[in-house]
Amino acid sequence: MGQTQSRKRRVTSAPQVQGQSVAELLEDYVITGSGVNDQLVLEFDPVKSRAICVGIDKQQHDKYVSRSLGDVAAKDASLLGESFVTNVGFLKERVHVYTSASKPHLCTKEAIKTLILNYAGDVEEDGLFTIYFSGHIAVYKGLESKDDWVHVLAPADFAGDVVSGITADNFVEWIRQSNCKACHILIVLDCCYAGGIGKKIALAENLRPNIHVMCACAAGEVSLPITVLGSSTFCYFLLHVLKKGQPNGKFTLHNNMDEISELCQAFSSLLMSYSSERGGLLRPALIQPEMYSSDYEDETDVGQRLNMLFDLYDKQHHKPSLHPLAGRWFKSRAVQESLQMLFAIRPLPESLYNGIFCALLYSISGIHLAYDRTHVAERNLFITAAISVISAIGYSYPDVSITAEQLKLGVKYYYLPICSAGIQAGSIERLFMELHVQSNNTEATYDQSTLKLQVSQMSLWQPLSEM
Repeated sequence: MGQTQSRKRRVTSAPQVQGQSVAELLEDYVITGSGVNDQLVLEFDPVKSRAICVGIDKQQHDKYVSRSLGDVAAKDASLLGESFVTNVGFLKERVHVYTSASKPHLCTKEAIKTLILNYAGDVEEDGLFTIYFSGHIAVYKGLESKDDWVHVLAPADFAGDVVSGITADNFVEWIRQSNCKACHILIVLDCCYAGGIGKKIALAENLRPNIHVMCACAAGEVSLPITVLGSSTFCYFLLHVLKKGQPNGKFTLHNNMDEISELCQAFSSLLMSYSSERGGLLRPALIQPEMYSSDYEDETDVGQRLNMLFDLYDKQHHKPSLHPLAGRWFKSRAVQESLQMLFAIRPLPESLYNGIFCALLYSISGIHLAYDRTHVAERNLFITAAISVISAIGYSYPDVSITAEQLKLGVKYYYLPICSAGIQAGSIERLFMELHVQSNNTEATYDQSTLKLQVSQMSLWQPLSEM
């Protein structure tokens, strides 16, 4: 077999397991075997194809049960399975979705091996065989050299060691044993450090040249499910690309992956996270020091849609301004171009709008925690931040609107880093209660402590990795 090439970027050899910054997120790539055309258009018969979608949402072993990912992994597997039928043309009975919470016996290491052997071997010569895996990858120090790392997928029965995990060698051997006749095999790994397994699969000797591996991130990076989106960022935009429609029996792998990668990078550039351990911000490298020459103000008038926010503003108390760095960040070329790219998606999904709104508010909170905490816990600073966010969004998306329910969601994510830092924020908690009353058109049904309880059980993201 000819030399296999990786596309788009390098693969980090040694994973940085602790203290990842959002600078290292979501630079997706495609790894392929040799013998494929430059455009990488996968041509196949959808009727003869099969797909296995595995979401490890619940770990079964006592040693690893605390690492369970929850609903996002299961939801992504289910949505992708539905998309293969609706948008790619697979027969419903030939798309198989398994989640460990509902079917744990079919998500163990041995069961996944059996699924690959049975279903891959059943695909005819004109078909496409696809495997999607959403879950943890664990990384262990290898024995061959100081730069040797072993990456293993964590099935439902993973016990926290290499033997109970699924290695690249396992994948390669199972595919060989299946005698798969498919014209193409597509493996999609939606987990942290996915490139560590993906590259080894593609570089395996004596393996058919029609194997393609889509990885959510490189060997040293993390893949993040964003809770507001309801999916991993990678899967969210993969589904978006598939919904746009694929030519019958064709999948332009490189072009689709390029679009997914650009959208993932655009969304990740909106995230700024405050780290109390590091005493500062974890900043996306995608944010550039360039500024827009436009002179729109943070409080640009976007019409009657801001009246609700002005009504919530406490005119009897301090009128804080955003930290200058927050304003400069908003106007940076990277953020504005990212917003324009994301808002080019039409119709704009409500989940994506909410994700952008919450990510920006979360970032502003982090900037103030890092540089000036004086008023970060006051409702007026949140309202000023929300007005600024809506104005910034409105610059790229004039149809912007806001509801009490969306504001309530925004309060949660603005409050999240404040709560994590142990700062009291009574005025924000009271604001949350007021918005709850407005959004439900009812009396307040719980006290201020409810917000703190809800926020303590959530995060903006949850890495798909074994930390």
